[in-house]
Amino acid sequence: MDKGAWFLSERRRSMGIDSSSVCIIGGTGKMGSWLGTLFEADGLQVVSIGKDTVLKARDAVPLCKVVVVSVPISDAVEVISEVAPLVREETLLVDLTSIKSATMRAMLSLSKAQVAGVHPLFGPGETAGPSSRVALCPGRGKEGIQWIERFFKRKGFAVSMIDPETHDRMMGLIQGVNHFSTIVLALCMAESGFSLEDMTELSTASFMKRIERIHAMLAQPGELFQSLLMENKEAVGFLNNYHDQAGRLIGIVRKGDTAGFERIWKTITRFFGHNGKVLR
Repeated sequence: MDKGAWFLSERRRSMGIDSSSVCIIGGTGKMGSWLGTLFEADGLQVVSIGKDTVLKARDAVPLCKVVVVSVPISDAVEVISEVAPLVREETLLVDLTSIKSATMRAMLSLSKAQVAGVHPLFGPGETAGPSSRVALCPGRGKEGIQWIERFFKRKGFAVSMIDPETHDRMMGLIQGVNHFSTIVLALCMAESGFSLEDMTELSTASFMKRIERIHAMLAQPGELFQSLLMENKEAVGFLNNYHDQAGRLIGIVRKGDTAGFERIWKTITRFFGHNGKVLR
């Protein structure tokens, strides 16, 4: 064993960290804690780093086989810039954010490590199921990417490979427009003049699902949705299109344009593969 390897081994031993450990920066947060629990269930030692932990990133990162950055979107690139230079070349460096282009660029340019971008397409606490999916953006290093892909598949999650730019563009629609429309509905309800109790009492099953979605959103910090809408620059184009399509539909409804409504209905029926009869 050369001196470098011996020193590394001694540092691990003194800190109680084994050579296959996973270090999670932000491991005391919701998503970091969720991932840490998954790793531990797989028999891996997890070193969780948070703002208030005694152990700091600079101490643990150089000793671990896998390093995960799980912090708010707005802080991710800054944290990566501090952590990435500490990561060894044979280590796998992963980010767990929901916007990928900027974080992947930072990980690839600031480290020599193997790199993968991971985006769990669900909230913390999710258990594997038919609809539980993880987006995986390959960055550098075949071995590390295969390892993280196999890990999630072994845990029962479906894994979708995608490049960072396409991922962010799709999330502009899937997350951006989705959350935006939910916030707009919540605002409409809040300013409708009706009480929530009265609306709930007369709600249809489909509207109750929308109310439940609003409650689920409000159970999370507003900063999360602010970041999803403002940090992903791809969202603005889709929000503009959403605004235009809403204006188009409002115009049709205001004028009582049944032919215009039928054209819209044909468009969405065709896209979603439904063969039902168009309104007459």
